[in-house]
Amino acid sequence: MIIVFDFDETLVFNSYNPRSALEVFSVSYGGGLTETFILRPYTRRVLSAVRRICKGLFLGTCSTRARTNRLLEVLGLEKHFDRVFTRENFDPVFRGSGDATSFPLDDFLMVDDRDTSSPLIQAKMKFFGVEGSQDQLVKHLVSVPKFDGSDGDRALLLALDDIQSRLAHGHVS
Repeated sequence: MIIVFDFDETLVFNSYNPRSALEVFSVSYGGGLTETFILRPYTRRVLSAVRRICKGLFLGTCSTRARTNRLLEVLGLEKHFDRVFTRENFDPVFRGSGDATSFPLDDFLMVDDRDTSSPLIQAKMKFFGVEGSQDQLVKHLVSVPKFDGSDGDRALLLALDDIQSRLAHGHVS
C-alpha cells in the first residue's frame, strides 16, 4: 500500500505568531520572505512507523515544488518520503486538462485535513486514479482535523491507528 500525506495544516501549521512549546521553524526564501512553521506533534514518529508498514510513503501537497522542497529540508522530513507531488503535478488535473490517471495506484490511502467534498481532495484522488462518489473516495481517505498549532494535538497518532487497522482488516481498495 502507498500512503500519501498532505503537508500544510496536516503535518505543519504556518504561524505568524507562534506561541507553542512545539517544534517551531523559521524558513527564509530570500528577498526578505520568511515563514514560521510549527511541526505537528508526533509527525516524525508517525512517518517513521508508516514507512515501516507501507510500500511507499508519498507527500502530496498543493504548495509549490520550491517551497515544499525548502520546508522538507529545513524540517528534516525529506528522508521520510519516497516521492513528493506538488502543485505543479496536481494543477493540470485540478484544471481539468490532466489525465485522470496521471499516477494510478491500485492500493493507497491519503492522510489529509480536508474531507471528500473538497475539490482539492477530489483532484488529488483523481491524480492517483480514484474517482467516484464520496462513498468511494472515503475508502481512500484518513481524515485528520486541521492542525492549528495546539500543543496537545494527537491527531496523527489516531491516524496511525486508523492506517494500521485498515491494513490489518483489508479495508482499502
